[in-house]
Amino acid sequence: MTDPVRERCELLVENRSNIHKSFLLEKELMSVASALIFTSKGEKADIDKLKEARKILNRSAGPTVIGAFTKTSDDSKK
Repeated sequence: MTDPVRERCELLVENRSNIHKSFLLEKELMSVASALIFTSKGEKADIDKLKEARKILNRSAGPTVIGAFTKTSDDSKK
C-alpha cells in the first residue's frame, strides 16, 4: 500500500473511532459515513464542532422533527 493511501486509511480509522466513542447511541453506519466525509477532505473529525452542530440542529429543527426519524413502532402505539 502506498504511503498516501495508508495515511488516508489510518485517518479514516481514527475518525470513525473518535466519532463512535463520542456518539455511542448513534447508528454505526452514521459513524462510518461521518468519518468518510472528514477523511475525504483530509481532515481529522472535530468532535466539539460536531456536538455544537448537533445542538444547533436540535434548537433549529426541534426535537419533534429529529425524533420522527428515531421513533420505533412501539412509540407510535402510545
